Amino acid sequence: MFDGRPERESTAVKRVLEAFSYVIVSGDGTVALSRPGLLRAWPRLRRWVETERAGPAMPASINTAVRHWIENGRRDADLFQGSRLEQALSWAATGRRSVTPTPFEQDFLQRGRQAGRDRRSLTPAEWDRYRGGAPYQDVCRRTP
Repeated sequence: MFDGRPERESTAVKRVLEAFSYVIVSGDGTVALSRPGLLRAWPRLRRWVETERAGPAMPASINTAVRHWIENGRRDADLFQGSRLEQALSWAATGRRSVTPTPFEQDFLQRGRQAGRDRRSLTPAEWDRYRGGAPYQDVCRRTP
């Protein structure tokens, strides 16, 4: 939960978790309500959760991919591409204030964007090398 976050931000989140420990439980990088009835009794919290409901899957997906990317030497092959990259970039650009990408996640997304640009500008010979020797024409024939 705190990996890649600035120390000041991590400290602030820890303080919030401690202050609200009577209504939330945390552990293993997750946070949950201690009493499900809180959503009925606390309209402001309910609205926030409803607004953010679609959001948690994306940060978890990005975080998992970033860990894999870092653990495996930050290879371009481990970056998001295509629609996964577009969805992640769209999520990161929404301006959410409750969940924001960490510096590691921002770097991961930026590198993914740059790698996509680099792949689009390859010559046929460079494309052959990038694809591990698969002839450019064969790859183009398979692409709709």
